[in-house]
Amino acid sequence: MPDLEPLQGYIRKLVLAFDVGTTYSGISYALLDPGEVPVVREVTRFPGQENAAGESKIPSILYYTASGHVRAVGAEAALLHMTDEAEDGGLIFVEWFKLHLRPTNLSSEQAIKARVPPLPSGKTVEDVFADFLRYLYSCARDYIIETRASGKILWNSLGSRIEFVLSHPNGWGGNQQTKMRRAVVKGGLIPDSSTGHARIHFVSEGEASLYYCINSGLAATSLHEGNCIMIVDAGGGTVDLSTYKFSNLMPLTIEEIVSPDYILRKSQYKQDIRWMLDYFDRNTKPLFKDKSDTCHIKFGSIGCNDPAVQIRHGQMTISGYKVASFFEPAISAIIKAVLRQRAKAPSPLTEVFLVGGSKAVAEGAVSHYLEQWVSVRVAKTTYGTGCMISYNPLDMEHLTRGNTIQITASGDRVFPDAFSVILPKGTRFRSNQEVSRSYCCKSQDDASLNHTSAEITSYRGTRENPKWVDIEPHLFTELCTIYADTSRVKRVWEYGTLGYFYTQNFDIVLICGSTELQAQIRWIEDGEEKRGDATIVYDDDVEALS
Repeated sequence: MPDLEPLQGYIRKLVLAFDVGTTYSGISYALLDPGEVPVVREVTRFPGQENAAGESKIPSILYYTASGHVRAVGAEAALLHMTDEAEDGGLIFVEWFKLHLRPTNLSSEQAIKARVPPLPSGKTVEDVFADFLRYLYSCARDYIIETRASGKILWNSLGSRIEFVLSHPNGWGGNQQTKMRRAVVKGGLIPDSSTGHARIHFVSEGEASLYYCINSGLAATSLHEGNCIMIVDAGGGTVDLSTYKFSNLMPLTIEEIVSPDYILRKSQYKQDIRWMLDYFDRNTKPLFKDKSDTCHIKFGSIGCNDPAVQIRHGQMTISGYKVASFFEPAISAIIKAVLRQRAKAPSPLTEVFLVGGSKAVAEGAVSHYLEQWVSVRVAKTTYGTGCMISYNPLDMEHLTRGNTIQITASGDRVFPDAFSVILPKGTRFRSNQEVSRSYCCKSQDDASLNHTSAEITSYRGTRENPKWVDIEPHLFTELCTIYADTSRVKRVWEYGTLGYFYTQNFDIVLICGSTELQAQIRWIEDGEEKRGDATIVYDDDVEALS
């Protein structure tokens, strides 16, 4: 396993990684002292789990009062007395809230939507995330203060020098990252400013698990130049698959070689058997190894008996064959996804690592912040933008679309439903690599050229070079809109068939390769390249699902 280097610089900082999982969550951290080698540690003590020494995860659950205030979170919300308090006090139980943030373009969306429990009235997914992150932050603070020498002095000395790393499923992108960042602000962890936002970092769960496998020594036998490995992160609600190649060892450089995959599970939990499921998840499931084993689930008191459903003295007996059937749909889906990933890999795999749970992701997220080994990633879908293209009477396809022709300010005949690919699916790109698209705007109104916007669209179909949006409209999803100030961009006064008009040429530049998309505007002025900032605004379509 590669050795971490002593920290450079003169300022102490703290890195906190929060893995908010569908069913369980965890925290890891590293204190960054100048001149010292960072050590990644876990938070292993949470309120409500005092009798579970060394437990590094808590349930991703909350109780709210009827007025919308948080009553209990995590392990405290799982305490047995909370059931009675909830019934007597009208408390509202919340679980699986993470799935309200999911992308909605999965083929199984309607089935998933029907199974995800609703959020409390008046609460958005950002609100619940904010409350949960605020709780995780307080747990991390208390743990560090209690377990470090002069912990309170240490914590108070950090101030605004705390960096946060948030992990998310492979299939999530800018829309989800934007909402998670807003939740961090709502939770009071950072100020709502550019410097505050800069303290938030994102990493996919698959990539975080890769870092964990390397730093823990699990991948030691595969750590050879040219070797390829697959990471299968099987969590409580999502499964992430990522495939990587070790392109260099000194220094360690890793390339993603297959577009990452993501599976959202569709199992259904019933509120009235939640405590039985919790016992099954914590005790029965980890011990299950063979179909011939008989399994037991404890609940209630010793006086609970119901022979019709195999309940005796507060214990339900389940055959091993029945338990195995619970896992079969998920296992089959994972195997199919693994085989798809393997078939797409350009080189044979040396190993497949099956990881899961908050420990691997949270620890790997801190390592990701410290190391940044992955230098090449793969576009998981085709990105482009709708545009107009000029009519070509020699193109048979254009002739068949004659009834959709529009006339521009310059008098040109164009088609409005064209699609221009910016980044094809499967494209390998390096960190901070730029891709761009040139724009030519024409208008008879000079003021209308002071600002521009461009919608970035993802295409999920199988065509290598989709040309028209209206052929497969259901496979195109608006990802975000880029807004830019073009008032400084030169415009040219021209004459066309409809009179005088202005022409303006510039490029929209997308900066890819990191965990977040960035954008700029670029133009030429007096032979010199000029640049300006552009703002990315993601489509807010998640709350409509609540």
